[in-house]
Amino acid sequence: MYQHRELIQVERHYLIDNAKIALMFFVVFGHCLELTHNNPMLHSLYLLIYSFHIPMFVLISGMLAKADISSEDLFKQISSLLIPLLVFEVLYEVLEITRFGRLSHYSLNLQPYWLLWFLWSLFLWKLLLSITSCFRFPVIFSLLIAVAAGYSTQIGYFLGLSRTLTFFPFFVLGYTLKPVFFQHLQKYHWLFFAAIILLAAALLNYFNDIDARWFYGSLSYSALGVEQWYAGFIRLFIYGFSFLVGIAVIALLPNKQLKISAYGERTLYIYMWHGFFIILIKAIGLVDAVGILGSWSTLAVLLLLSMLITIVLASKQLSPITEKALFVPVRKILLEDKYLPPPLG
Repeated sequence: MYQHRELIQVERHYLIDNAKIALMFFVVFGHCLELTHNNPMLHSLYLLIYSFHIPMFVLISGMLAKADISSEDLFKQISSLLIPLLVFEVLYEVLEITRFGRLSHYSLNLQPYWLLWFLWSLFLWKLLLSITSCFRFPVIFSLLIAVAAGYSTQIGYFLGLSRTLTFFPFFVLGYTLKPVFFQHLQKYHWLFFAAIILLAAALLNYFNDIDARWFYGSLSYSALGVEQWYAGFIRLFIYGFSFLVGIAVIALLPNKQLKISAYGERTLYIYMWHGFFIILIKAIGLVDAVGILGSWSTLAVLLLLSMLITIVLASKQLSPITEKALFVPVRKILLEDKYLPPPLG
């Protein structure tokens, strides 16, 4: 029995790793699709990806989190999240100054630079979890806060506050469900989950004109054009939609070790670095050049390009180089010696 439990534990982590690298691919692919214009088919696919990829990343992050944070845990989060955030904020701003001769609007408005909001929010979610977990119904509590936040016009991109609050329920839900939740999905036939995804794709294709910013979680309801009292129920509906589509995608992934499973351990580095590739692609006009070939050709090129970016950045050489060249020097400058992580081998 003990061995059986151990086997389940191993398989569960393989599924988590497979899910993380798959979701990371969708993040890269989604950012590539974001560069396309006036293409209904690609826009529908963009909506589908954005409906689930970040919520599921947050859900999995919550599954791997713990509510009790010691001072040692806190400094570990500072080292693993805030230091990378600081380093890449500087790197992206250097690129911004090089290209345009000025700071980005992100820094000028005290916002995390573009995709770096996730690092900042993840740090805050781990702190907020220690408070939220004290309540009898933590998921409901986080939902009430997230829905109520959407009514405030003062909560937006500033300090990434809106996204932090909007996606927090997925973090709390992940913490509540634990990774074993995905094991329970195995008893359902794969056609059930495929049907969910196809139905969601059909709905988003039909309602192609929906404002994609509903999935960003960064704006108030009024900024999204809905000032009526029922706006919060729209957010709740989106939560349910995102959850169903997301778990359907993960349920279709292999629950075993694959060659790409190890990539799931390096998604943070892919996430931080891939923005430079997206900026380069946009700067050279690659997507516009490919777009004249037609929808399917553009889709094929962007799929291959996204796979290439993901695989290159998942290289096992990139993470130690990033750590030694960028993070370690900054940690030595800013953190006390007792909180420094052990040196890489």
